[in-house]
Amino acid sequence: VLKIRDAAGQPYLLIGGQAVNYWAERYLAVEPQLQTLQPFTSEDIDFKGGSDDVQRIARQLELTPGYPPKVQMTALAGVIPFQIGGVKSNIEVVRRIPGVSGSVEALAVQAEWNGRAIRVLDPISLLACKLELVASMPQEKRHDVPHLKILLPCVRAFLNEFLQQVERAEIPARHWLGAVNQVLKLTTDHRARRIASRHQINWPEILPLTAIAKSQNEKVRRFREQQLEGGYKTSKGISI
Repeated sequence: VLKIRDAAGQPYLLIGGQAVNYWAERYLAVEPQLQTLQPFTSEDIDFKGGSDDVQRIARQLELTPGYPPKVQMTALAGVIPFQIGGVKSNIEVVRRIPGVSGSVEALAVQAEWNGRAIRVLDPISLLACKLELVASMPQEKRHDVPHLKILLPCVRAFLNEFLQQVERAEIPARHWLGAVNQVLKLTTDHRARRIASRHQINWPEILPLTAIAKSQNEKVRRFREQQLEGGYKTSKGISI
Protein backbone atom coordinates (compact mmCIF):
# COMPACT_ATOMS: atom_id res chain seq x y z
CA VAL A 1 0.00 0.00 0.00
CA LEU A 2 2.87 2.39 0.74
CA LYS A 3 4.03 1.98 -2.88
CA ILE A 4 1.14 3.99 -4.29
CA ARG A 5 1.83 7.46 -5.67
CA ASP A 6 -0.22 10.58 -6.32
CA ALA A 7 -0.49 12.53 -9.60
CA ALA A 8 2.85 14.25 -8.88
CA GLY A 9 4.60 10.93 -8.28
CA GLN A 10 4.84 11.47 -4.53
CA PRO A 11 3.70 9.16 -1.73
CA TYR A 12 0.20 10.02 -0.56
CA LEU A 13 0.09 12.01 2.68
CA LEU A 14 -0.50 9.56 5.53
CA ILE A 15 -2.87 10.88 8.20
CA GLY A 16 -5.00 9.38 10.98
CA GLY A 17 -4.19 6.36 13.12
CA GLN A 18 -1.44 4.92 10.93
CA ALA A 19 0.34 8.28 11.01
CA VAL A 20 0.14 8.19 14.82
CA ASN A 21 1.60 4.67 14.70
CA TYR A 22 4.52 5.88 12.59
CA TRP A 23 5.49 8.55 15.14
CA ALA A 24 5.02 6.11 18.01
CA GLU A 25 7.37 3.59 16.41
CA ARG A 26 9.86 6.32 15.53
CA TYR A 27 10.09 7.58 19.12
CA LEU A 28 9.62 4.30 20.98
CA ALA A 29 13.34 3.98 21.79
CA VAL A 30 13.60 7.48 23.32
CA GLU A 31 10.20 7.79 25.01
CA PRO A 32 9.68 5.06 27.66
CA GLN A 33 6.09 6.23 28.17
CA LEU A 34 5.26 4.79 24.75
CA GLN A 35 6.14 1.29 25.97
CA THR A 36 3.10 1.35 28.25
CA LEU A 37 0.80 2.44 25.40
CA GLN A 38 1.49 -0.49 23.09
CA PRO A 39 0.21 -2.08 20.94
CA PHE A 40 -0.09 0.72 18.39
CA THR A 41 -3.10 -0.28 16.33
CA SER A 42 -5.30 1.22 13.65
CA GLU A 43 -7.52 -0.84 11.38
CA ASP A 44 -7.68 1.54 8.44
CA ILE A 45 -5.13 3.52 6.44
CA ASP A 46 -6.07 7.16 5.86
CA PHE A 47 -4.70 9.34 3.08
CA LYS A 48 -5.42 12.97 2.22
CA GLY A 49 -6.98 13.33 -1.22
CA GLY A 50 -10.07 13.69 -3.37
CA SER A 51 -12.25 11.56 -5.65
CA ASP A 52 -9.60 11.45 -8.38
CA ASP A 53 -7.15 10.06 -5.84
CA VAL A 54 -9.60 7.33 -4.86
CA GLN A 55 -9.68 6.21 -8.50
CA ARG A 56 -5.90 6.50 -8.86
CA ILE A 57 -5.21 4.42 -5.74
CA ALA A 58 -7.76 1.78 -6.75
CA ARG A 59 -6.17 1.48 -10.21
CA GLN A 60 -2.66 1.12 -8.77
CA LEU A 61 -3.79 -1.61 -6.37
CA GLU A 62 -6.21 -3.19 -8.89
CA LEU A 63 -9.05 -2.95 -6.40
CA THR A 64 -12.64 -1.66 -6.49
CA PRO A 65 -13.34 1.65 -4.74
CA GLY A 66 -16.50 2.73 -2.96
CA TYR A 67 -17.89 6.24 -2.62
CA PRO A 68 -20.24 7.93 -0.13
CA PRO A 69 -23.67 8.96 -1.51
CA LYS A 70 -23.44 12.31 -3.29
CA VAL A 71 -26.16 13.75 -1.04
CA GLN A 72 -23.94 13.26 2.01
CA MET A 73 -21.82 16.25 2.98
CA THR A 74 -18.78 14.35 4.14
CA ALA A 75 -15.02 14.75 4.29
CA LEU A 76 -14.70 11.19 3.03
CA ALA A 77 -13.85 11.07 -0.68
CA GLY A 78 -13.94 7.30 -0.93
CA VAL A 79 -12.89 3.92 0.41
CA ILE A 80 -10.82 1.11 -1.11
CA PRO A 81 -11.34 -2.19 0.75
CA PHE A 82 -8.31 -4.49 0.77
CA GLN A 83 -6.93 -7.51 2.57
CA ILE A 84 -3.47 -8.27 3.97
CA GLY A 85 -2.73 -11.78 5.18
CA GLY A 86 -6.39 -12.56 5.65
CA VAL A 87 -7.04 -9.36 7.62
CA LYS A 88 -9.67 -7.08 6.10
CA SER A 89 -8.99 -3.35 6.11
CA ASN A 90 -9.78 -0.15 4.22
CA ILE A 91 -7.90 2.69 2.63
CA GLU A 92 -9.91 5.83 3.37
CA VAL A 93 -9.26 8.98 1.34
CA VAL A 94 -10.39 12.20 3.01
CA ARG A 95 -10.71 15.67 1.53
CA ARG A 96 -9.96 17.60 4.71
CA ILE A 97 -8.44 16.92 8.10
CA PRO A 98 -10.56 17.88 11.15
CA GLY A 99 -8.91 20.55 13.26
CA VAL A 100 -6.32 21.41 10.60
CA SER A 101 -6.88 24.46 8.38
CA GLY A 102 -5.12 25.69 5.28
CA SER A 103 -2.86 23.68 3.01
CA VAL A 104 -1.58 20.48 4.59
CA GLU A 105 1.21 20.01 2.05
CA ALA A 106 3.50 22.24 4.12
CA LEU A 107 2.81 19.98 7.12
CA ALA A 108 4.01 16.82 5.38
CA VAL A 109 7.16 15.22 6.78
CA GLN A 110 9.29 13.11 4.43
CA ALA A 111 10.27 9.87 6.16
CA GLU A 112 10.96 6.18 5.72
CA TRP A 113 8.84 3.42 7.26
CA ASN A 114 9.54 -0.28 6.89
CA GLY A 115 11.90 0.50 4.04
CA ARG A 116 9.37 2.63 2.13
CA ALA A 117 9.49 6.36 1.47
CA ILE A 118 6.41 8.02 2.97
CA ARG A 119 4.94 11.45 3.59
CA VAL A 120 3.30 11.72 6.99
CA LEU A 121 1.41 14.47 8.80
CA ASP A 122 3.48 16.04 11.58
CA PRO A 123 2.53 15.04 15.16
CA ILE A 124 1.37 18.54 16.18
CA SER A 125 -1.18 18.60 13.35
CA LEU A 126 -2.22 15.07 14.30
CA LEU A 127 -2.72 16.33 17.86
CA ALA A 128 -4.99 19.11 16.56
CA CYS A 129 -6.95 16.57 14.52
CA LYS A 130 -7.40 14.09 17.37
CA LEU A 131 -8.43 16.82 19.82
CA GLU A 132 -11.13 17.91 17.37
CA LEU A 133 -12.35 14.34 16.88
CA VAL A 134 -12.43 13.55 20.61
CA ALA A 135 -14.41 16.75 21.23
CA SER A 136 -16.87 16.30 18.36
CA MET A 137 -17.33 12.56 17.69
CA PRO A 138 -18.86 9.74 19.78
CA GLN A 139 -15.92 7.54 20.74
CA GLU A 140 -17.57 4.13 20.61
CA LYS A 141 -15.50 1.96 18.24
CA ARG A 142 -13.02 4.82 17.72
CA HIS A 143 -9.41 5.10 18.87
CA ASP A 144 -9.00 8.88 19.09
CA VAL A 145 -8.47 8.94 22.87
CA PRO A 146 -5.71 6.27 22.84
CA HIS A 147 -4.16 8.14 19.92
CA LEU A 148 -4.16 11.37 21.95
CA LYS A 149 -2.34 9.59 24.77
CA ILE A 150 0.22 8.22 22.30
CA LEU A 151 0.69 11.63 20.69
CA LEU A 152 1.62 13.32 23.98
CA PRO A 153 5.09 11.69 24.21
CA CYS A 154 5.42 11.82 20.40
CA VAL A 155 4.92 15.60 20.34
CA ARG A 156 7.38 15.92 23.23
CA ALA A 157 10.02 13.94 21.31
CA PHE A 158 9.29 15.89 18.12
CA LEU A 159 9.75 19.22 19.93
CA ASN A 160 12.94 17.89 21.53
CA GLU A 161 14.33 16.89 18.10
CA PHE A 162 13.34 20.29 16.76
CA LEU A 163 15.03 22.06 19.70
CA GLN A 164 18.29 20.18 19.14
CA GLN A 165 18.33 21.58 15.60
CA VAL A 166 18.00 25.07 17.09
CA GLU A 167 20.87 24.35 19.49
CA ARG A 168 23.05 23.31 16.54
CA ALA A 169 22.04 26.53 14.72
CA GLU A 170 20.50 24.49 11.88
CA ILE A 171 17.16 26.30 12.08
CA PRO A 172 16.05 29.64 13.61
CA ALA A 173 14.61 29.55 17.13
CA ARG A 174 11.45 31.28 15.87
CA HIS A 175 10.48 28.11 13.97
CA TRP A 176 10.66 26.06 17.17
CA LEU A 177 8.80 28.75 19.12
CA GLY A 178 6.06 28.73 16.50
CA ALA A 179 5.60 24.99 17.01
CA VAL A 180 5.60 25.32 20.81
CA ASN A 181 3.10 28.18 20.68
CA GLN A 182 0.80 25.98 18.60
CA VAL A 183 1.07 23.15 21.14
CA LEU A 184 0.34 25.55 24.01
CA LYS A 185 -2.69 26.94 22.19
CA LEU A 186 -4.03 23.43 21.59
CA THR A 187 -3.49 22.13 25.12
CA THR A 188 -4.33 25.06 27.43
CA ASP A 189 -7.82 26.03 26.26
CA HIS A 190 -11.09 24.97 27.90
CA ARG A 191 -11.67 22.10 25.47
CA ALA A 192 -8.23 20.61 26.14
CA ARG A 193 -8.66 20.94 29.91
CA ARG A 194 -12.04 19.21 29.72
CA ILE A 195 -10.57 16.35 27.65
CA ALA A 196 -7.61 16.06 30.04
CA SER A 197 -9.92 15.77 33.04
CA ARG A 198 -12.21 13.24 31.40
CA HIS A 199 -9.47 11.00 29.99
CA GLN A 200 -6.61 11.46 32.49
CA ILE A 201 -4.19 13.28 30.18
CA ASN A 202 -1.47 15.42 31.77
CA TRP A 203 -0.83 18.14 29.19
CA PRO A 204 2.22 19.74 30.94
CA GLU A 205 4.13 16.56 30.07
CA ILE A 206 3.87 17.40 26.37
CA LEU A 207 6.85 19.80 26.48
CA PRO A 208 10.51 18.61 26.58
CA LEU A 209 11.12 20.48 29.85
CA THR A 210 14.60 19.06 30.51
CA ALA A 211 15.86 20.13 27.08
CA ILE A 212 14.20 23.54 27.43
CA ALA A 213 15.88 24.04 30.82
CA LYS A 214 19.30 23.23 29.32
CA SER A 215 18.93 25.40 26.22
CA GLN A 216 21.52 28.11 25.69
CA ASN A 217 19.46 29.89 23.04
CA GLU A 218 18.40 33.36 24.15
CA LYS A 219 14.88 33.16 22.69
CA VAL A 220 14.28 29.73 24.20
CA ARG A 221 15.52 30.96 27.59
CA ARG A 222 13.14 33.91 27.36
CA PHE A 223 10.29 31.55 26.52
CA ARG A 224 11.15 29.49 29.61
CA GLU A 225 11.33 32.52 31.89
CA GLN A 226 8.22 34.26 30.59
CA GLN A 227 5.96 31.28 30.03
CA LEU A 228 6.90 28.18 31.96
CA GLU A 229 8.05 29.55 35.28
CA GLY A 230 4.55 30.94 35.82
CA GLY A 231 2.99 27.51 35.37
CA TYR A 232 1.83 25.55 32.33
CA LYS A 233 -1.87 26.43 32.54
CA THR A 234 -1.13 30.14 32.24
CA SER A 235 1.19 29.70 29.25
CA LYS A 236 -0.09 31.23 26.05
CA GLY A 237 3.11 31.36 24.01
CA ILE A 238 5.28 34.35 23.22
CA SER A 239 5.80 36.63 20.28
CA ILE A 240 8.22 35.26 17.71
